[in-house]
Amino acid sequence: MSDYFPNIGLNVDEHNSVPTSPKIKTSVEWLLNRIWPERVNLALMQLTDKLWRLKWQRKNYPMEDYDIAMKTKWYVSKQHPLNYQKKVLRLNNDETLRVAGLDL
Repeated sequence: MSDYFPNIGLNVDEHNSVPTSPKIKTSVEWLLNRIWPERVNLALMQLTDKLWRLKWQRKNYPMEDYDIAMKTKWYVSKQHPLNYQKKVLRLNNDETLRVAGLDL
């Protein structure tokens, strides 16, 4: 590299060394990376669920539909405040009954 950039003045030892971390810093980072994200994630998940439930109640939607339209779990986050799933399933059921000759 010095052939192309003779004035760069790189010190190879300076750039190849791995900085060492003090034990306290390493311990704190370990705690934050192991415990903190799980607790923060759980707290935010519960807060989100609580806020969505309040919005759902304010709009006078039936609470039995809430668990279908809204999911807040550690493995899934689904928010469909207009509950299209219920509408689609109802239309699909009506169409299935119509095709089967069981008109309502």
